[in-house]
Amino acid sequence: MSGGDVRIQFEPFKEIVIMECNFFATPEDIARFASIIAGGKAAGLYWAEGVVFIYFPLPATTETATRELVEKGRVYWT
Repeated sequence: MSGGDVRIQFEPFKEIVIMECNFFATPEDIARFASIIAGGKAAGLYWAEGVVFIYFPLPATTETATRELVEKGRVYWT
């Protein structure tokens, strides 16, 4: 690499810790929940392995959360 080259590397999370799980009886119930939790704004719903979810990453604003993310590749979702 010459002095002006930049190396880009992709490092996905190694672990995602889900800290809360809710079950909804109908699609309308989860749509209502998503609308309320997002303050009436549009909220993204994600689908993986037959599960629909909304996630909010726990901010890495503490030393512990930052260490977990940087050193262990672990992120916490609420």
